[in-house]
Amino acid sequence: MGWIDVWMNNAENKKVLGVPANLQFDSCNMEVNQAFFKQGDGMHNSAALLPDIINDDVKLLVYTGNADSMCNFMGNEAWVEKLEHKFHSEFVKSISTKWTTLGSGRVAGEVRFAGGNGFTAGNVTFVQVLEAGHMVPFDQPKAALDMFTRWITDVPLLVASTCRPSIASLDINRHADPARAAFIDIDIDRTSNYFANRMALCVH
Repeated sequence: MGWIDVWMNNAENKKVLGVPANLQFDSCNMEVNQAFFKQGDGMHNSAALLPDIINDDVKLLVYTGNADSMCNFMGNEAWVEKLEHKFHSEFVKSISTKWTTLGSGRVAGEVRFAGGNGFTAGNVTFVQVLEAGHMVPFDQPKAALDMFTRWITDVPLLVASTCRPSIASLDINRHADPARAAFIDIDIDRTSNYFANRMALCVH
C-alpha cells in the first residue's frame, strides 16, 4: 500500500487538495490508532448516530467485500438492517439483487437499497462486493470505481450494463451547499435529470 503514501505526499497533489506542505500522510499510523484505542473508541457504537443523519436526508452507503475477515459482510448487513430511520421498513423488505458493472457486464456483487423509488442510488444502500477483502478498491478497482461513480452521480446500481449510460455533464454548484452535486444528465434509454443529494459514506 506504499504507493498511496507516495501519491498523497506528492507536493503537487497536496497543493491541489489544499493540504499544508508540512503535513505527512500515513496510510496506517499506529500512533493515532493507539490514541483512539486507549480512549475506548472501539467501544462506542457510532452506528447509533446514523438514523438522525439519514432522517435529515443525508444518504448512506455501506459497502464491504464478501471475503473481508475483519468486517464481514453478514455482520455489516445485519446492523444496517437494524437501523431505525424513515426508510427502515422499506430496507427490511428489500432483497439482494445482482449488481453488474457498466460496460463490462460483469457481476460485481449484490445490492440492497431503500429510498429513491429505483430512480436514484438510494437513501440507504448496502453493497456486497464479490472477491474483495477489507480493501475493496485495492482488490476490485473497476468495481469500486463503478460503485463510487454511480453513487456520486446518484445513478442506481441496478441499472443494467446494456444501458451503458454516459455522463454528459457534472457541475458542482460552488455557490450552494458544497456537499450537493448540482446537476447531471445521464442517457440510459431516455435522457433523465438527476440531482445528487448530500451523501455520507460508511466504509468497511
